[in-house]
Amino acid sequence: MLQRGSLNINAALSLPGVQTDTYSNDPPCGGCYSIDGRDWKIADTTTPTGSNPTKYGVSTYTGTEALTGLTFEANAEAGFNDAAKQGYVQGNNQTAPGSATTGLNTIAPDSGLNPTVIQTFLSNLAGNSSTQMLSSTQACEFPASSGQPIGLQMSSTGTANQVTITNNCTGASQINQTVNLGTAAAPAMVYVKGQFDPTSNFTGVGVMGSQPITGYGILVMEEADLSFFQTGQFTWNGIVIVTGRNIGVGFRTSSNTEIRGALISNETDPTEPAGYYEFLNQAATLKLRYSKEAIDLALRGLYNTRIAVYREN
Repeated sequence: MLQRGSLNINAALSLPGVQTDTYSNDPPCGGCYSIDGRDWKIADTTTPTGSNPTKYGVSTYTGTEALTGLTFEANAEAGFNDAAKQGYVQGNNQTAPGSATTGLNTIAPDSGLNPTVIQTFLSNLAGNSSTQMLSSTQACEFPASSGQPIGLQMSSTGTANQVTITNNCTGASQINQTVNLGTAAAPAMVYVKGQFDPTSNFTGVGVMGSQPITGYGILVMEEADLSFFQTGQFTWNGIVIVTGRNIGVGFRTSSNTEIRGALISNETDPTEPAGYYEFLNQAATLKLRYSKEAIDLALRGLYNTRIAVYREN
């Protein structure tokens, strides 16, 4: 019997961890930003056509933050502190379930996703014999030219579903690989294992380049920040998971990113100081669009399949 790991994802952006700090610039132009819980098909361009129920724009775990004393939901809402920011978050209305709206009512608690659920899912992925993990360490970091040191650079190549992933080491510790990011028919998994940084100043992976990057499947950063610096368009169809202590997702100045499926940023350290964000948006363009089709595609990958029961006749 084959078994697949599952995730009950109910938002375009999930913040299921023990901190939910957010920051966003105002949108720099009309339509430049969108966090959208409506059901987008992979082929949709301007309007979602999926038939599945609308999810939240942003979800958090239930409970209260240890440092702020705010609920996880209220803490996440603090980063969307004006009408322009609230206007680009849309999805299910928690005060009138089943109806779509924009604004803070689309940011809601969700008990179905939490650090334990995420860790169980990742343990199954890591336990697959075919899983290759890329290591991101401070010993092999690139200098802090972008404001923070970066352990691995993921750079565009001119072929949309291929990137080069490199570190700044030589010899046996050097990483310089061309990595295939999959297709709709054969989704891929990229799994990066990072290194805990108590200062929160180390970026595990930085996405770079001026040419388009397109991937399908699951992108995992464990104990590693993920920051987008690329001026070319980065599009991921599936699930992006950033998880661990002192982690966050940063969409940096001039970057252009679309994640169609779901983005999960799961902070597991309740003591990380204020000023470090689980979701940071300073991008040129950013679209986080819930897609049941893309999530299902990601979960069907061979990397998420294991034999639970085997019997010879």
